[in-house]
Amino acid sequence: MSFWYVIRASLVLVAVWALLSGHTGVLVSCVIALALAFSALESVALALCSDLLWHAPETIHAWPWITVLALALLWASEPIRREILS
Repeated sequence: MSFWYVIRASLVLVAVWALLSGHTGVLVSCVIALALAFSALESVALALCSDLLWHAPETIHAWPWITVLALALLWASEPIRREILS
C-alpha cells in the first residue's frame, strides 16, 4: 500500500469520526485537506452526509451549503493539483 493511500484513508476515517461525533472543525479541516490534496469525491460525500445529519428538520428546503462549498472547493482546486502533481 502506498503512503498516500494510507494518508487518504486516515483523513477519511478521521472525518467520519468527526462527522458522527459532531466536531465540525475537524470535519471541515479533513474535507479541505481531501479536496486540496486529492481528487477526492469522499469530501463531497462527507459534506453531503454532514448536511443530511446536522440540518434542522424545519430547514429541509434549505440549500445544502456544505456540499455546495465542498463541490466548489474540489472544482477550484483541480488546476492547482494538476500543476503541483505534474
